[in-house]
Amino acid sequence: MSPTLQLGPYRILDEIGSGGMGVVYRAFDDRLQREIAIKVFSLDGRAGRRDRARLFEEARAASALKHPNIVSIFDVGEEVSGIGGEPGEDRLVGWIAMERVEGGTLESLVSLGALSIRKSLDIMIPVADALATAHAAGIVHRDIKPANIVVTPDGHPTVLDFGLARRTGDSVSDTGPSQQTLAPRTLEGLVVGTAAFMSPEQASGERVDFRSDLFSFGVTLYETLTGRRAFTGRSDVDVMHAIIHSAPAPVRFLVPGISESLLWTLEKCLEKDPADRYQSTLDLVLDLKRARADVTQSRATIVTRPERRLPRRVPLLQAAGAVALIAVLGFLLGRVGRPSGPDLGASRIEPVVRATGADWAEGVPSPTGKNVAATSNLRGNYDIYLVAPGSDPVARTDTPDDEIDPSWSPDGGTILYTRETPDGDEIWTTPAFGGAPRRLIADACSGSYSPDGRHIVYVKSLPGFKEVLCVADADGGNIKVIAERKGSRLVSPRVSPDGVTVAFVDIPLIQSEVNVWTVPLAGGAAAPLTHENTPLADGLGTNGCDWSVDGRFVHYSSTRSGSWNLWAMPARGGTPRRLTVGAGPDAFPRTAPDGSMLFEVHRERWSIWGVALGANLKPVESPRLLSADGGMWGPAFSPDGTRLAFCTYPHEEPRHAYVLDLKTKARIRISNAGRRNANPTFSPDGSKVVWFGDAGGTYDLWMANSEGGPATRLTDTPGQEIRPYFMPNGKQIVFTRIDKPDEPAVWMLDLETKTSRAITPKSFSYPRPSQDGKWIVCAGDREGGLNHGIWVVPSDGSAAPRKVTERGYRPLFAPDGRSIVYLTTDAGFCHVWVVPMEGGESTKIFQIPTYRNYLQVDISRDGKLLAYNTIDAESSIWRLVPGQ
Repeated sequence: MSPTLQLGPYRILDEIGSGGMGVVYRAFDDRLQREIAIKVFSLDGRAGRRDRARLFEEARAASALKHPNIVSIFDVGEEVSGIGGEPGEDRLVGWIAMERVEGGTLESLVSLGALSIRKSLDIMIPVADALATAHAAGIVHRDIKPANIVVTPDGHPTVLDFGLARRTGDSVSDTGPSQQTLAPRTLEGLVVGTAAFMSPEQASGERVDFRSDLFSFGVTLYETLTGRRAFTGRSDVDVMHAIIHSAPAPVRFLVPGISESLLWTLEKCLEKDPADRYQSTLDLVLDLKRARADVTQSRATIVTRPERRLPRRVPLLQAAGAVALIAVLGFLLGRVGRPSGPDLGASRIEPVVRATGADWAEGVPSPTGKNVAATSNLRGNYDIYLVAPGSDPVARTDTPDDEIDPSWSPDGGTILYTRETPDGDEIWTTPAFGGAPRRLIADACSGSYSPDGRHIVYVKSLPGFKEVLCVADADGGNIKVIAERKGSRLVSPRVSPDGVTVAFVDIPLIQSEVNVWTVPLAGGAAAPLTHENTPLADGLGTNGCDWSVDGRFVHYSSTRSGSWNLWAMPARGGTPRRLTVGAGPDAFPRTAPDGSMLFEVHRERWSIWGVALGANLKPVESPRLLSADGGMWGPAFSPDGTRLAFCTYPHEEPRHAYVLDLKTKARIRISNAGRRNANPTFSPDGSKVVWFGDAGGTYDLWMANSEGGPATRLTDTPGQEIRPYFMPNGKQIVFTRIDKPDEPAVWMLDLETKTSRAITPKSFSYPRPSQDGKWIVCAGDREGGLNHGIWVVPSDGSAAPRKVTERGYRPLFAPDGRSIVYLTTDAGFCHVWVVPMEGGESTKIFQIPTYRNYLQVDISRDGKLLAYNTIDAESSIWRLVPGQ
């Protein structure tokens, strides 16, 4: 280009860059003796009128904004010029003269790798502040992306390219050819913006407002933090489909040391529904500044959570191929404890199975260390798989039941596992490398071999909430009970390397602490080895424990440091030492012969969904998310159906009760004290909420206004009062009372007299009143099992409970008051049924994919909406390798 070419008073020097929205040149303003940048558009052809309008819209939008992080506009014009055309060819061009910003784009910066958390925030907080200024002026940028942010060498960001900007009052529906964009990677003729950074409403061609910029901002922040695109695909259509329907790979485990406050802020920006995002850009700026204050220099265990569920394909990341991943993602393990034996304190962590589209859990190394037996729902329900380096996983079980909890024989030829059948748990064996499985022990679970292979230790459940720890010969004969516990679950029995002692995890059923116990294999007194003050990690199942290879330590999971990590407790007692750090939860440790340790990193997402119902309670529409929060459980409708009570159910505590406005998505926290609050439900007039919580030391019933305010304690007994529901008169509350772990019963509380009375004998729970208040429906049998049975009893306790179904749990009366809705769980699914109150044939109305039976449903009073929670497991298997 000739250096003598000019546009208006600006002398063109050279080209800086080009793109679909025009060519940018470096130019000089001889009047003010300064360099500027000038963007040039062709205004010729059929698109000229449209581009002319866009040219002046950009100039007006950007020049109206005065902010240190928004590019300054100096001038705008149009003229006939030879710039950008063929030699000797003149054409009509438009131009915008603007501030020249030294530096490179954020896109080029991120192409070199993810930025640190602090650097990301130092760049993106000013960008958010710039957007706040634009939004306050009624201007929506509509194309926020790394390529439109220039970063100076000293880290100062500037937002460019308001060519797609619209004022809030303008029509911003992006359909029709008049709104085509010419930007690279932008879908033409449908929507405007760059595909990978669009908001869901942009991608859908819907009307957008400032909240669309916040989604694009979130996508950009995601890329700076992770070094990867949030949404990808083979085409723009694929990318936009992902934006509308899919979640990006969770950043929690892609970015070591990221704070919960920054995670929360990022997730809020990336909500699909604009109503769930920030409703003020200034609020976003404030939360980002708080997140920057939370940034620490601590190092954390890296990515251990798989992608969100997608088609069931499983790319395995074996240790041999993990070096590049580890190099990119940074430190794998921070400061950890240093037990004797293999030096786990100088360890590294490497992935074993980290899959897209499946939950991988309970990885157990073979005696040779070459193979791993693991549990996965790769094909729907849970099976036992054999995973070998460089090979696809091989299923070793294939039944409609769940097969879990694998364990190797010492010779490496057999895998022992638990099969969960509708009639109870069973212990089975299967040849590791071919052959038919066979049942070994009925009514048993959690089996593992002794080191010499001559014995099996396992758990058996007995009536009366009792579990016993047994030892048997390897063929299942010569059974002997070596320990028993009442009111607890016993899991993960492991025999010490010297064959003398059994370690196992004791999980009390009601509000207590989970600890590792030991007992001699030959029999004797069982004693606690650990003394934890934290409850069972939600969703970790067994939690698990195992001996170190030299038998001097027992490895287990604990929240004693704040998050669920692995610890090593000296076998003779003492002070435990930490083995892993990070968000976790880390669980199910299993030791390999070389001293390394496999463990599961387990995550669960608890969400609440709704499905519209017809007159026969059958769904008439596809389910929709009522809230995208990842830790919500126990939905309960308000009487008018406009609000939903729920409790948080995250892996960490405290857990609180909330009320959610279904239209605005605003939520109010109702509980204000205690570590564990659950099961909030509305009073008949919607003015009150009752729940159970531990603010008083034990589980008691509490009540507060549904709009928030001080809470009133309703019960105070040595036992546990849980799962309360108002009676229709609003003067009484029906609930479950547990005086001993094996003695739940349904009780009624009179709010006026403050007195309670029993409605049922022992072993009944989950009460819900009928609409007329004459009946209580409840479940019989132990909590969490599949065979409670559904019962009804007069609310005045004048008659004994009457059985309605043989199976079922968490029942409630249907809106017609004449039938009962209840749940059952089979492998991979929770089924929602309806049955006449008098008994008879049940009809299935809905099916919820799940891997656990800890679900709850509610139906709006008008019978038009069913709310339910889902639980998605996202686990992967990693190896902690001893230092050299």
